[in-house]
Amino acid sequence: MADGGEGTLAVLAEPLGLRHRAALARNPWGVVATGGSATTDGGFGALRAIDERGGLRGTPVTILTDVTTPYAEAARVFDPQKGADAGQVAALTLRLHHRARLLRRDPTYVPRTGAAGGFAGAMWAQFDAELVSGADHVLNALSFDDHLADAEAVVVGEGRLDVQSSQGKIVSAVSAVLARSAGIACFAVAGSVGADLGPLREEFMDVTVASDEAAMEAAGRAIGQRLRLRLRQGTGRRALG
Repeated sequence: MADGGEGTLAVLAEPLGLRHRAALARNPWGVVATGGSATTDGGFGALRAIDERGGLRGTPVTILTDVTTPYAEAARVFDPQKGADAGQVAALTLRLHHRARLLRRDPTYVPRTGAAGGFAGAMWAQFDAELVSGADHVLNALSFDDHLADAEAVVVGEGRLDVQSSQGKIVSAVSAVLARSAGIACFAVAGSVGADLGPLREEFMDVTVASDEAAMEAAGRAIGQRLRLRLRQGTGRRALG
C-alpha cells in the first residue's frame, strides 16, 4: 500500500505470513514464491504473524524471487507502478532503511531482498532463508532444457515487458537458455510494452501486445504464420539439421 499506514499494510501482510506459516507447518522444507504483494512494509507484517504463531522452528525456507532489487530499493522500483507519488516513495524508502536496522541481519543492499516489498529480505534476515531465482528454479523443475531439444520456437508472456523483465524475470531466464540453443526463435506476447525496453527488444523475433483473449488468439496465429514462413525459407531450426 502506498500510503505507508501500518493498519492497511497489516491487513495484507499478516495474512501473507499466516499462509506461509501454515504451509511450512505441514512441510519439513518450504518454498515460497514472492511477488505481487501490493505492500512495502519490509516484511514486518508477515514476520509478526509468523512469530505470534511460534515461528518456523528451524524449518529451512527457500524464497523464489523474480527480481534482483535490494531491500532499500523496493519502494523506488515498484511503488510508482502501484500509484505512489514521489513523496510516498521517499517516506516508504526511509522506513525500509529504518526497518533494515531492526532485523537480525542487514538486508539493505543484498540482491533479491526487495521482492514482495521487502518480504524476501525479512525472511533472509530473520530466518536465514535462501533467496534464489524463481525463473531458474521453475525452468529446472520443468527440465526446460530437455524440452528445447525438438522445439522450433519459444513464446514468452509478460503482463508488462520493460527493462525490469531483464532483471531476473522469466523472460531473461528463458533468453539465457536460448542463447545456448542455436536456431530457436523467441517471441514475446505482453499486455503492454515499456518505452525503456532497450536492448531486450533484440532478444525476440517479434513482440506482440495482446491484452485480451481475442488479441492473444490473433498473436498465436501470427506467430504460427511466422514459423511456417521460416520453415519454407529454410531458416528454421529444422533446416539447420
